[in-house]
Amino acid sequence: MRAAGLVIAAVLLLAGCAPASPEPSPTPTPTGPRTLADLIAAVPETPGLALDESTRAPGDGFSTVVASYPSEGLTITGLLYEPAGAGPFPAIVVVHGSVDPYTFTTGSDLVREQEALVTTGHIVFAPDLRGYGSADADPAAGTDAGVGATADVINAGRALRLSGIPSLDPARIGLLGHSLGGGDSLAAMVVAPEVFGAVVAMSPVSSRPWWVLDHYAPRDSDEFAAVVAVHGSYEDNPAHWDQLASSTFAARATAPLLIAYGTADDPVYATWQEHTVADWQAAGAPVELLTVEGGNHRLDPGWESAWARMLAFLDDSLGR
Repeated sequence: MRAAGLVIAAVLLLAGCAPASPEPSPTPTPTGPRTLADLIAAVPETPGLALDESTRAPGDGFSTVVASYPSEGLTITGLLYEPAGAGPFPAIVVVHGSVDPYTFTTGSDLVREQEALVTTGHIVFAPDLRGYGSADADPAAGTDAGVGATADVINAGRALRLSGIPSLDPARIGLLGHSLGGGDSLAAMVVAPEVFGAVVAMSPVSSRPWWVLDHYAPRDSDEFAAVVAVHGSYEDNPAHWDQLASSTFAARATAPLLIAYGTADDPVYATWQEHTVADWQAAGAPVELLTVEGGNHRLDPGWESAWARMLAFLDDSLGR
């Protein structure tokens, strides 16, 4: 999970042919108390993806390269994995969970999952998100209930689609998010349902940010006070917090969703997964729950069998 350094961000959602250069965004990132409804109403961005070829490094049947794209006026960096071969390959955006921003480096979380995807013929893009790695700082300082991170996830998918990478099939882009990144992924898929064709949320936080905040931040803490100063409490402003919840907009979800959860997970609750599944089902949105008996927050020791199911779900849903 995204931890220590930006505690507020962590508790809020416990996310041959040269490619096109990023286009500057016409407006800076708003810093007010936005909601997912504001993202839904916003004009979609059309970000390009720039590859820093000086960083390209070989792997076993693939290469990696640092990439960047614009998101709401910020420059967001990330690590791109490209399989050897002509393709066309599907692509998966992989969203990290809570990490220490002071030690996190581009692409350094979920390495196991990234390499498992690229070695099975997927282009992989792991964005840092604002405030992490080499990306621009978060102007909201982690008090926006994940709205900015959600925009970054969406724009990562859009940037891939517009990248012009010769081996990429732009019609087949999926999304995988872990923990806090799982919550960001749930939000991204309802805000911009046209971007991702399949979504896996691995050990995600609740789709209701107030529950996450109220669980991780003591009500007498500075972190809790800073967030409530922006958004109010749920008791005082329930309509606003409901507009921050991806579950409120579940009827907008068109991509199939798989939630993978371990029964020995400590940071997140089984009831959070059950509520999210129920919300998606009530909205008539496609959703499945994969329960990993004895699995921890990373789904170990049952990760291998769980991963086989997650990979098959992505490929089946993307029409591979």
